Amino acid sequence: MDSLWKLDGSGRLHNRVAIVTGSSSGMGRAIALSLAREGASVICADLTPDAATHGFEVDRHISTHTLIADNGGTAVFQKCDMGRTEEIFQLINTAVKTFSRLDILVNNAGVWMPLREFAQETDEMWDAIMGVNGKGTATAMREAIKQFLTQPVDPTSGARGRIVNISSCAGIVAVAREATYAASKAAVCMLTRAVALDHAKDSINVNCVCPGVVRTALSSTNFNDEKIISDMRKGTPWPRLGEPDDVAKVVLFLCSDEAQWVTGQNIAVDGGFTLLPPLSVEQVPLIRCLGLNYRDHAAEANMAIPSEPVLFIKPRTALTGPHPQKIVVPKIAQDGSSDYEAELTVILSKTGRDIPEEEALDYVLGYTCGNDISARNQQFKNSQWCFSKDLQD
Repeated sequence: MDSLWKLDGSGRLHNRVAIVTGSSSGMGRAIALSLAREGASVICADLTPDAATHGFEVDRHISTHTLIADNGGTAVFQKCDMGRTEEIFQLINTAVKTFSRLDILVNNAGVWMPLREFAQETDEMWDAIMGVNGKGTATAMREAIKQFLTQPVDPTSGARGRIVNISSCAGIVAVAREATYAASKAAVCMLTRAVALDHAKDSINVNCVCPGVVRTALSSTNFNDEKIISDMRKGTPWPRLGEPDDVAKVVLFLCSDEAQWVTGQNIAVDGGFTLLPPLSVEQVPLIRCLGLNYRDHAAEANMAIPSEPVLFIKPRTALTGPHPQKIVVPKIAQDGSSDYEAELTVILSKTGRDIPEEEALDYVLGYTCGNDISARNQQFKNSQWCFSKDLQD
């Protein structure tokens, strides 16, 4: 985030009125600043105007609405606990009373609790998380839409109003030790789609952004744990983890006129996090394998043998290898004319003596070859090493 915020946008949101919940820190702060930079009048809503002391913003000693106002923008603060329905009502009323209309709602406020297994969670945790992330989001959406429906379609934006919900990649893919949080965010994703379907006819856009691992005060517990961050980096293909501005830029697009024909979408902003298999609490540290005719196949195809085990590689579809290392496909197989595929089986003999017997199955990947027709000339005629295959675990 910029250490010195300036009102230097292109004016894409000039004369628009926006509510941003959870605006004092992290992604909410970045979103509020981003919308204000483009000319929107922003109602900054949070439990307190002060940024979290354990956040990462260099200018967190200045409240979001003050930073906007001091630099020529328009912003006010409204206290709002998204777990209290009456405060959500008051938030919408304040926006309309102050600015005579409402154009944008960004539901960013949310509750997260430190990682723990589902059996360690309680009904109180469920109620707290679902009360804010689920019910609070739904209530704010409903009240905003009621206001939108009293307004004509804006001839410039082509919409009566726009809603952007902030969910999480945990609402799209399974993440260990986040069961209740994940359930609440999955609810936000589906709520987005259902409400968008209900109100597309009313020219109301409803979309959702699903961030990956982003450095905020809410996630500071994770960012202060080297092991957790190491796992998160391994699960994120992009060379770095996320920053609040990464999310704010996508939200800004969805609030702009350029997104007029975009509705009902859950957009992952995650550095590729959702492209990989779900992270588990305990990853298998090593895959031990022995090639079956592997050297012969490599020699016939004039391909070098990789320096590490390779599992079921097809360069034009999916690449999988010993988690979390990435596999480099040989150049000879990158032109799409052939599939580079190793035939492997896992063994637990001499190379597996250090594995306890009771853990043996954790190291076994069953790889079967359905070679009912396996004539070599037939395989090479079809640019395939094997005529048919299936993978079982």
